[in-house]
Amino acid sequence: MNWRANGIIGMLICCVPISSPAQPDSAILKVGDAPPALDFKVYKSSKTIDWSSLKNRVIVLEFWATWCPPCVENIPKMDSLAEIYSGKAFSFISVTYETEGMVEKFLRQHPMHTMIGLDNDFAMFRSYMAWGIPMTVVVNAEGKIACIIHPNKLNSALLDDVMAGRYPEVERARPWPDPEGAEKYFRSLLQKGSTGK
Repeated sequence: MNWRANGIIGMLICCVPISSPAQPDSAILKVGDAPPALDFKVYKSSKTIDWSSLKNRVIVLEFWATWCPPCVENIPKMDSLAEIYSGKAFSFISVTYETEGMVEKFLRQHPMHTMIGLDNDFAMFRSYMAWGIPMTVVVNAEGKIACIIHPNKLNSALLDDVMAGRYPEVERARPWPDPEGAEKYFRSLLQKGSTGK
């Protein structure tokens, strides 16, 4: 799918600062919380990933889509960080709601060096309120959310802080104010992409 052709709404979902969530405060993920379950299929693998299999590791969860220009622009940075922290107790997981076929076509032009997760019918996008993509959730080695940020705030200093057990002081990404509208829009793009229209 050509991500440049998906219109103004997609650009808004990708790019607009998020400030006033429609969800009640009790539904908003907070720093220090245990993260919601992992519910995705690993791209081109039968491997199952859950929090117990990632114990004692820092996890960088990146929510993205192939049609999202800021997501695409962020790929080299994520690849670079994944390389820097290779061999350390880190896992970089890029989660999309899109199909394996859509991702496979995209990867021919944009190789990615992170683990790619294919969300299970928007389960993670809903539980992490990840509609304002790209969005990054960093989980520390104790299994707690260390930060929820736009990936332009992600860097080695922040990851070193998390690795050292600190909670970085960084501006957080807020939940998208219209999650139902965003999901409806994402589903429409998924339908177009899977039918080739």
